[in-house]
Amino acid sequence: MPHEIAIIGCGTAGLAAALFLVGDGHQVTLFERFDTPSPVGAGLLLQPTGLACLAALGLDAAVLAAGARVRHLYGRTAKGRTIFRYQLPKLTPIAVWARDSSRGFV
Repeated sequence: MPHEIAIIGCGTAGLAAALFLVGDGHQVTLFERFDTPSPVGAGLLLQPTGLACLAALGLDAAVLAAGARVRHLYGRTAKGRTIFRYQLPKLTPIAVWARDSSRGFV
């Protein structure tokens, strides 16, 4: 039975949730406090589970083509003192969720 669903926030999770729900036949209304999207000066770091979610929506190839793999994280104070340095392990692809119309995502 289709439902009318409101989602607050058009961030990555809100947009993905909307796509999943619309794909299941629901009517979705998105609410966002900003009138138009604009760059905010920050990057977006997607973890393997986020990429699996995008893969289930058929968006992973486009995201991977537009992005860059993060190999290490490094932070320092305004005076230049290193406060952290972390080499990320090479991660293998995780299983992609498959949509089964009778059971949702498995």
